[in-house]
Amino acid sequence: MKKILYPVCLSLVLLCGPFASFANEVKPDTVPLGIYITSIHDIDFKQKE
Repeated sequence: MKKILYPVCLSLVLLCGPFASFANEVKPDTVPLGIYITSIHDIDFKQKE
């Protein structure tokens, strides 16, 4: 009985293993990103620079 059970279990694991990864498909997390401007140098409003 053990001689038959081992190959059957092994084949089930090998056949079903790749499909298990599709079942756990997770959407990637999103991270909001931003910056704070603390200082701006060399602005000339007259010459629009």
